Amino acid sequence: MQRLSLKRVSTLCALLFIGTIAGSAAVKADAVSDQKKIYKALGVDLSKNKPALCNLLSKAEVEQYLGKPVRDGTSAGPVVTGCAWVAADGSGDGILVTRDPGAITYPPTHSKSYKPLAGFGDKAYTNYDLSGSTAEGHNAKGATEVLIQRSGNNTRAAVDALRAAMKR
Repeated sequence: MQRLSLKRVSTLCALLFIGTIAGSAAVKADAVSDQKKIYKALGVDLSKNKPALCNLLSKAEVEQYLGKPVRDGTSAGPVVTGCAWVAADGSGDGILVTRDPGAITYPPTHSKSYKPLAGFGDKAYTNYDLSGSTAEGHNAKGATEVLIQRSGNNTRAAVDALRAAMKR
């Protein structure tokens, strides 16, 4: 059985939560405003987590990497410092970009599709598993991770998105 780190589980939960809200056909409300209402009701202050991280990739870049139109990027929430873009078609597909300046990472070396990633810092890797296609790299800004949730292996797009995000 494959073990997932707490960071990956939190990341996946955040993306799934945002995707579920955005993808619901029965709800005609705006997913971003619904998410903000839920966090406000829970007493969670998102003002500290309103990313600059949404500026790591442009909406046009995200659409290119995902291969379809997306909604505007939103905060990934209080658990994960990142930005999530969800497909506009309600499919639940999306891209999540996170950055952790003080990251202690545990690459999923046990995964069959884990591969070290040269040129992106120590412990950089790609992986494709149940949570999607992941690319993580490290530089002076911290650990940056890109997770693409869409059917099929999208590791190449994740690496391209990581390359762009790490420059910013």
